[in-house]
Amino acid sequence: MAVSKLAWTACGLAAVLVLGAASGVLARPWGPPPADRLALTAPRLQQALGLTEDQARRLETALRRYRDRTARLRLDLARARLDLREVMLAERPDTARADEIARRIGALTAELIRARVALQAELREILTPDQRARLGALLRQRARRGR
Repeated sequence: MAVSKLAWTACGLAAVLVLGAASGVLARPWGPPPADRLALTAPRLQQALGLTEDQARRLETALRRYRDRTARLRLDLARARLDLREVMLAERPDTARADEIARRIGALTAELIRARVALQAELREILTPDQRARLGALLRQRARRGR
């Protein structure tokens, strides 16, 4: 049985659309970098923000707690994204399994957001309003430079 050129083109287009949709589901969400990558305790930023020794110590403790709390979550999230990729690239994706993994990704992402919010609240307690304003200006400057 011969398959027309139009049918092959339609199949190819459908495959591209399915893979494109799957890659959109798997794409890492954009947003601010995790706080542990901001290097807030670097001497340059300590000086730029005018942190006291106590503030620098409390900041380092808060960031360490954040890193410890989120390390496992980040690993689990990466594994879940890989699992979803495998499911979606199968000949016949198991949509129930994909939905289950997507829910897991959502739960892990929500937990990471809660951890980041808790860190931000703790930073508000550590930094003065002036220091927070200077930090915001430094972060905006870094964002403009593409870091």
